[in-house]
Amino acid sequence: MNNYHNIIDCFEIEDIAYGAKGITRKDGKVYFAPNTLPGDHISARILCDKKNYAELTDIKIQKRSPLRQPNPCSVGEICGGCQWLSVDTGVQRDWKKKFLRTACEKIGKFPLAPDLIEIWPSTLDLGYRNRIRLRGKKGNRKLGYLIKGSKNWTPIDQCYIASSSIQKFISQWHQENFIPHCDFQLEIQELPSSKSKVLVTILKDGPIHKKTFASIEEKAKKQEIVAWIGKKWTISRAPFFLMESHLGVDFYIKPGHFYQINIQGNRLLREEVKQFIEERKSKKILDLFCGCGNLTLTLAHEERSILGIESHPSSISAATYTVEQNQLPGNIKYIQGDARKILPTLKNRNNAFDAIIADPPREGLKQCLSIITQLLPATIVLIGCEPNHFARDLGKLVASGYHLTRLIVADFFPQTFHLEAIAFLTSITKE
Repeated sequence: MNNYHNIIDCFEIEDIAYGAKGITRKDGKVYFAPNTLPGDHISARILCDKKNYAELTDIKIQKRSPLRQPNPCSVGEICGGCQWLSVDTGVQRDWKKKFLRTACEKIGKFPLAPDLIEIWPSTLDLGYRNRIRLRGKKGNRKLGYLIKGSKNWTPIDQCYIASSSIQKFISQWHQENFIPHCDFQLEIQELPSSKSKVLVTILKDGPIHKKTFASIEEKAKKQEIVAWIGKKWTISRAPFFLMESHLGVDFYIKPGHFYQINIQGNRLLREEVKQFIEERKSKKILDLFCGCGNLTLTLAHEERSILGIESHPSSISAATYTVEQNQLPGNIKYIQGDARKILPTLKNRNNAFDAIIADPPREGLKQCLSIITQLLPATIVLIGCEPNHFARDLGKLVASGYHLTRLIVADFFPQTFHLEAIAFLTSITKE
């Protein structure tokens, strides 16, 4: 039922849910109000009215929450990137812990001890993102972002969560009097191995002329900070670049390859996974949704075998290249394919793997989960960026005989509602 024209007045936001949606309740019904904070008093229209809940739209804040601090960003109230730039980071982290706890108890169906969830604060609360995507608009020399909840665009002068190298690129771009003849997008990726360099990938944003491509490339090449610029569909011909060096391994990528945006947070995750695996003396490791080998390349050892599975061929090429360049020891193999199809071929191998690391996309493990439990690994590391799907998978692992030794909320994405959840599990029967 659509009650778009029903106006509600003077609701006070009582709580907050994952997705940066404020929550209020009236007459036994829950109302969700996007982009509000506890303590806000609002008026709004009902967009979607269901039996037990309703979604609100056209929200107007009549009285601002005391949690709202001055927003340093000139477009902070309208930009879709930072929902919580005006909220204390300690408060943000408390909310993220609550999101994961609620998901585990309601969706995962298992209770958590009060002090079980650890929090890993980000080393940097601002300037932590090493990759962003900006849009150029026909007739406007500035780069910008989409306005939240719409397809409208706003120019920016800076981005508070982007790294210093990306900030420098934006500043230098705006100094040039370049007026594009059509819309376009740029993905800008910092190379942490060289803080003064970035990779720039041009993406289409509708029809685009060859002359515009040429002028964008020419403009970007004037910046000494740009190590490479090219079109997305030419990435396969681009060279590999050293992304970072960590735990004795040089990690390589090509422009446009996925890589964790918070380098310091990712390093902590890598260190903790390595310690957990080595403490348990795991020798046969399966790395599901392995990406570019982010979590297993540093586990290479003469007496250890590693099998990584990833659907994106570009990530597999980066993992393989990194193995070759580092001359890593042991039996390491990264293969391209759908984990849902490859896993069934592995389940008949006796004692095939004593450890499984799984870092699936937002939707979680889905049908892979039943096969993972059939493989009976002694150790599992589960990682997820969507708490509800993560909790669903974690609950099933606990129910199937795994003991949760650590549960972590990693704040890889300060100023936003996004989080990274990590679970370390051991088999009860093999302890």
